[in-house]
Amino acid sequence: LFQNIGYTHAEWSLLDRTGKWSAQGKLKWPWGAEYDEPEPVRLCYPTVALKNRSVYWCGVSDVVEPYKVWRAAKKEITGQDWDFDFRRLFFAWCPDITTGKFTEWVEIASRDKTCGWLFPGDLWVAPDGAAHLLWTERALDERLRPKFFPDRKQTWSLNHAILRDGKVALRHALAVGGEGASSEIPGSGRFQVTPDNRLFVFYYCSGKDANGKGLSENRVMEILPDGSHGDPVKVPLEHPFTSFQTASVRAGCAPSNILDVLGTTTDQSGMSYARINLLNKILADFEVTVQKEATGSRVSLDATRSVSAVGKVVSWKWDLSGVPAQGVKVEHTFGRGDKVGVTLTVRDDKGNRQKTSRTVCLPLAPSDFGLKQWGIPIRTESEGFVNEGGGTIHVRADKLAASALSLSHWNTKAHWIEWEVQIPVAGDYFPLIRYATPEKATRSFLLDGNAQKPIPFPSTGGYGSDNVDNWGFATLRAIDGKPVALRLTKGVHLVRLENPDGTGLNLDYVDWVAKSGTASAAGEGEGRIITEDGYRYLLPLRGEIAPTRITAEIGHCYTVILGPHYVGDGVKDAPPSTLRLFEDGKPLGPAHVAHVDIREKGQGRFSHWNTVIYFSASDNSDPRTNGRKYTWEVGEK
Repeated sequence: LFQNIGYTHAEWSLLDRTGKWSAQGKLKWPWGAEYDEPEPVRLCYPTVALKNRSVYWCGVSDVVEPYKVWRAAKKEITGQDWDFDFRRLFFAWCPDITTGKFTEWVEIASRDKTCGWLFPGDLWVAPDGAAHLLWTERALDERLRPKFFPDRKQTWSLNHAILRDGKVALRHALAVGGEGASSEIPGSGRFQVTPDNRLFVFYYCSGKDANGKGLSENRVMEILPDGSHGDPVKVPLEHPFTSFQTASVRAGCAPSNILDVLGTTTDQSGMSYARINLLNKILADFEVTVQKEATGSRVSLDATRSVSAVGKVVSWKWDLSGVPAQGVKVEHTFGRGDKVGVTLTVRDDKGNRQKTSRTVCLPLAPSDFGLKQWGIPIRTESEGFVNEGGGTIHVRADKLAASALSLSHWNTKAHWIEWEVQIPVAGDYFPLIRYATPEKATRSFLLDGNAQKPIPFPSTGGYGSDNVDNWGFATLRAIDGKPVALRLTKGVHLVRLENPDGTGLNLDYVDWVAKSGTASAAGEGEGRIITEDGYRYLLPLRGEIAPTRITAEIGHCYTVILGPHYVGDGVKDAPPSTLRLFEDGKPLGPAHVAHVDIREKGQGRFSHWNTVIYFSASDNSDPRTNGRKYTWEVGEK
């Protein structure tokens, strides 16, 4: 039993087989001589193995940022006087814990030069006494990169090392993703040992695949006797584990061909469990692609990843919620948004069979609203809000599969957000809302100041991230669960959503779907029609800038991000920006101005550069607090 004591050492006690605490001692931390103020390197979150009274110990540095210049830079970002490092991995071992004599510390890995990050994963001691270590790394702190190491690349890696007699015999990366590498991002992993001492690594992988599609899956990789590794194999779990524990040898479990996993998954609340046979002779696995079309969703299934270890796969049989199909690749179009159960059974030429099942969640379809096909919905991007109160929303550009930008950190009770919606043609409209949340949420809904029925948002499994897609769809519903349409007159309507209880919710956009199901909602000159995989929507050509979206830059210059739907100057092969900017309805300008002139001279000068507006107030006041209304408008290019 190890217990950290302050920042100097850990104290330990041994409970022997007779039930007595028969030995005690101290494990002193390594010395951080290279720090601005030398100090012990406190080690935390260790992986520890006890075998025949030999103790193997591996932990990560956990001290307050030891470099003053980085600590000052971090304080500017976070406002905090502290920030812990997690950047150095150390190992020590004791051949016989009853003696209390540990070896000198060995530094296994470090990201101390670029303010990176690493974390212990697992540890296994082989029959020959070699210690296998597993850990994850991130190359650098991107917040500090522009100022301190602008030329360094960001990478994530899952790493393995072998130590013999306290010395590193092998150290290498099992998987690497990031800039200059794969778009697949490896996560944390655990060892699994079989009765014949084969060593496997079970780990999580996210990011994007070679085709740019979002990736979220578990994989298994074998570590071979010489320390090299085999190719990773996907574990076809319906709900992949993102954080987990396993029934490992280090935890006192016997070696096994069966991998028992307990942890959290991408789209399930609470804890989940899986039991996996590592040595199946045949693997049933498939990929799913869902494409939104005018009449519903086309589901494409590809079982190419199904393989046989002893022969050749010769049969692929599918069951799509009662709809049978055969073949390695199949397609089927569903006219409703629903959960579809997909089961694949494969057979090889040796007679081996394997089955796997998965639930595919389809987005809401036209028939769910009583329509034969989509018309041209009017899109309200979440970042286009005009006002908020009771909190401060975060505008994000890093959420996988977001339409443009998105909103996060909407977890404060009574925090409300308002949007202006321009309706070109009077009629009945359904609000189709794209969102993400790990728990069931609700939002109070007001239209032009009038309270409507609250909108329920079922759990989508998470908030999403730069490598996990958790987006789902919700709409306003009646007591019987059927979607409710709202009567909207032609013109501008004010929509407010408010958080009634503090549950979190991320928001991507709202599509206003005309009940008529026709293209008549696209009034002439009211917007730009965007087509994405057969689905069309109307994008507004004007908007208002909420004060909380404005960021001070330098001098008289302020910025607001419009997002990728509105591209300005400085983009290769794109025409010049046509954006006009207004202050209380009066045009600002000149436009297309050098940013240095906006900063130094101001007086209404602005630039629409890439996806950002750089601008100044007409009198060089602060547009966040001067009480004036700033709007923008773009013409078709």
